Amino acid sequence: MMMRHRRKLFQCALCLILLLSACGDGSDNPSGNGSIAFTIEWENPPRTLSDASAYLSADAGADVCADYGITTVTAKVFNIASKEIASGIWNCSDHQGTISNVPAGSGLEVLIEGNVLGTVKWRGIHAGITCTSRQTAYCGIIKMSYIGDDHTPPTIAAGEEEESVSPSQNATDVPVTTAVTVIFSEKMALSSINTSTFTIKRTTDGTSMNGNVSYGSSARTATFTPLSNLSYTTTYRVTITGGGGGVKDIADNVMTSNYSWSFQTECSPYEPPLPPTEVVTTSEDRQIIISWKPVSGATSYNIYWSTNIDQLISKTTGTKIPHVTSPYTHSGLTNDMPYYYVLTSENIYGEGNISVPPISGTPYCELPPVPGNVKATAGDGEIILDWDSFAGATSYNIYMHTLSGVSQTILY
Repeated sequence: MMMRHRRKLFQCALCLILLLSACGDGSDNPSGNGSIAFTIEWENPPRTLSDASAYLSADAGADVCADYGITTVTAKVFNIASKEIASGIWNCSDHQGTISNVPAGSGLEVLIEGNVLGTVKWRGIHAGITCTSRQTAYCGIIKMSYIGDDHTPPTIAAGEEEESVSPSQNATDVPVTTAVTVIFSEKMALSSINTSTFTIKRTTDGTSMNGNVSYGSSARTATFTPLSNLSYTTTYRVTITGGGGGVKDIADNVMTSNYSWSFQTECSPYEPPLPPTEVVTTSEDRQIIISWKPVSGATSYNIYWSTNIDQLISKTTGTKIPHVTSPYTHSGLTNDMPYYYVLTSENIYGEGNISVPPISGTPYCELPPVPGNVKATAGDGEIILDWDSFAGATSYNIYMHTLSGVSQTILY
């Protein structure tokens, strides 16, 4: 989400830290100005272009922000001459707000816009508002309507169905510890991905597996993780529900029909399983995510870790994290310190050998990007700076000098 920041620099040597804050928070209300309060009601977008009247209302408490990917809402107030006279910005989850510093007047109009990754996808307008000095006018509920152009129902990664589900269609010898995943063709509404729309059943008697369903928006991937191991030598059928009450994308387009596939699990083993393979790590802020390929015959996995590069990591020298599944997040770590890992598999016959070679990862903290579109405007004894903000940034620093070549180490 991109928004403009403005700050005046007067003729003095300053190094300023600008904290991100929301406009319209009521912290500064000059004498003579009033406020306008509003509540937002979101309307689900029409299923098709020809169904423009088929709106389903959601009250102000609905979790539309996560479903539709709405990050922030902006509010602007216009006077009777269509001139903008006040504005504000709020998190979508607030569902309401109060625009302060509004000059008194009648015939005012409030324009609310919902932003999805910096692009306006939702809009609502309320006109005919009268704002009185030092008073708060409540303009009531403003209905937000979808104005985007997505009217295409989602699919299971359109055109690549066989590669977009795991285990794959008619797969055999599938480990009983397997988590089932499916990749969608586009980003989906979080609340529509659940144990009612993502099910796993035994084909012999229709018994449903109990488990937890999660969804990763960036990878468009839903994962069903069973609460217990699958049964040996058993065929399971997975169903992603479409149609009424089924999964839908962030523009509220529902998948048109059910999608199903089947797989069969492995035979019962008689010895400890082989060590995990294809072990990889992903480094993030103060944590490392370890993932690996499921091992035939394994019912659980163990991780052994160490920060000692000079010592061979093993079951006796490493710190054990028992009974984990892939992927596992090792959190609470120290950034910029290497961590080393080996893994083992186990079943009712015991724990197998460690994976080789050891694999490592180093957690790190990613710095925010450089502010973009920086502009300076000269004024009477002042300079006005504008720049684009970035999601995740908590503050900004300004470095100034009377000569060119200013940097973080050369200050005025």
